[in-house]
Amino acid sequence: LKVWDVNRELCIQDIPTSCNSCVTCLTSDKYDSGKLVVAGCWDGSIRLFDRRVNTRFSHVATLMEHKGYIINTSMPSCMDQYIISGSSSGEVKFWDTRNTKESPKTISGRKGDHAVMTALAVHDIVPVLAVGQEQRIKVMNFNGDQISVIRYHDGFLGQRIGPVSSLCFHPYRVMLSAGATDSIVSVYAGEPKMKA
Repeated sequence: LKVWDVNRELCIQDIPTSCNSCVTCLTSDKYDSGKLVVAGCWDGSIRLFDRRVNTRFSHVATLMEHKGYIINTSMPSCMDQYIISGSSSGEVKFWDTRNTKESPKTISGRKGDHAVMTALAVHDIVPVLAVGQEQRIKVMNFNGDQISVIRYHDGFLGQRIGPVSSLCFHPYRVMLSAGATDSIVSVYAGEPKMKA
């Protein structure tokens, strides 16, 4: 992993991953200026690196409970000191960075179906996450309760969405963008409920 100072356009740190498989996703903490770097790997491992220590000793933990390759990792501000990770096998795990022996919580992004997880997004402020599976998107809270399912575009023809390849939440609003392999990018927003 190479850490860059973008203002000076200079590589400031080169961290060995200590892994034989490729890195599939990266994230860092937002509350401590990116001192903790999290790398998800193809072999299903999640590796934690502390940028404050010498490069040779910066690898501080390896988390090995996922059965498939890591789709995405996140360290949302709404869950201080937690890492949320999702793998292609459909499971979403919550990890406490202070105790990395096992994940305290696992939810299934599949819930009865056999679709493979293709994308994962975690909102930074609101405790919701979105799981992309083939041609649908499931939005869930952090307890695993399903909030909604997106299967097609609303409109006159009700066009189906293509296989979901990427998901991303707006940093502040509860809006979700989804990219599909059919070259269509869609933006979804929750409608506020009217009080009677």
